[in-house]
Amino acid sequence: MAIQYAPGTKINNLTTISDKASLISAIDSALTGAGWTITTTTSSTDKIYQSGLTAQSNQIKVRVWDGGGTCVRLRMMNVAQTIAQSDSCYLLPATSTVYRVIANAYQFAVFVPGSISSRNFVFASALYIPPHLVTMGLATAAFIMGDGGSDTDSSNSRGSFRTTLTSRGFTSASPAQSWTILNSTTVECNDLSADINPHPGLPAFACIQSTATDYTSGFRWHDDSALVVEPLVVWGTPTIDSEAKLRGQLWDAFIATESYPADITTVLDSHNYYNLTSSNDGSATLPATMRGSLFVVVP
Repeated sequence: MAIQYAPGTKINNLTTISDKASLISAIDSALTGAGWTITTTTSSTDKIYQSGLTAQSNQIKVRVWDGGGTCVRLRMMNVAQTIAQSDSCYLLPATSTVYRVIANAYQFAVFVPGSISSRNFVFASALYIPPHLVTMGLATAAFIMGDGGSDTDSSNSRGSFRTTLTSRGFTSASPAQSWTILNSTTVECNDLSADINPHPGLPAFACIQSTATDYTSGFRWHDDSALVVEPLVVWGTPTIDSEAKLRGQLWDAFIATESYPADITTVLDSHNYYNLTSSNDGSATLPATMRGSLFVVVP
């Protein structure tokens, strides 16, 4: 497969936040600007957004709201709202914090540039589903992940695509929040705290690395150039300990099999790209993690 580009408007908004309401407003502006529609408005700080419908008929909803605690909360659900994430992902609106929202009609990233701190990153996507999986009946394949374990989590070691190519993180990093949906089957990870078990079914990317997995090797060419590969997303079902299988592909994105500083930009295929992953060198210590960076399209 090739890079899958989402049609329509691309958003790359940078906003200085003063409180939860201003962060929610920034997310609202970005999502609606990218083509998401508001299906439910409970209040100005509690709305449900519906993504665009992909050509493969994949679509999802995300609730963004002030739950009364410290953070803004984001919760994914199916279009019928009969299946939903039981917990949520968390974003901390510290005064004068700058947030960036990168969005298209099917996915978004909300994060603090320059930061890998807890409750500073959420990513969600209704994936591109390859034709052979559509033929076998896969209509909905989507996920959401954050790097905060709870509304008050202050640990900066949670796994997410902000720091690795998995939601597992490095050896000492516990998974935070994630939720996946395949048609009517869902799997949720609710802050595993100090759990360092591998959990092979957590959301991650399928990527290229030497089969000698006790070494971080086999990820670049003889001339030291990185590979550019499709961002194929895997997770397990019915539990986070199930085999992680390829469910689809991110939109407007690629994986570079090399470590780069977060928030740098590059040009590929006549598109501007932004690196979401912060200096991910990978780790040979079990559970091993792949070296690499997730780049997404920005206008």
